[in-house]
Amino acid sequence: MLDKIRTQEQYESIMEMIEKYISKATMLGGFHALNKKEDQELSQLTLLANDYEKMKMLPLAFKRSLHSIIQQRLDEMNINQTQLAEL
Repeated sequence: MLDKIRTQEQYESIMEMIEKYISKATMLGGFHALNKKEDQELSQLTLLANDYEKMKMLPLAFKRSLHSIIQQRLDEMNINQTQLAEL
């Protein structure tokens, strides 16, 4: 098993494996129905995916320029830069 997810393709593969375990648990009535090996693997896969999401995906949500933030706020307030300066 991987020790770290390094690519988007690996992440997608891991997510497919997680989804299979979730589907199996759902069909069998809950996660308690997974055997010990499956439960351990699901836990490891989940931790790998979580680490990847923290390192690669979450920072993308915050990569906005100050200009785009200000422009969005101006649009929300329905004003232009001149009106902002007056405020």
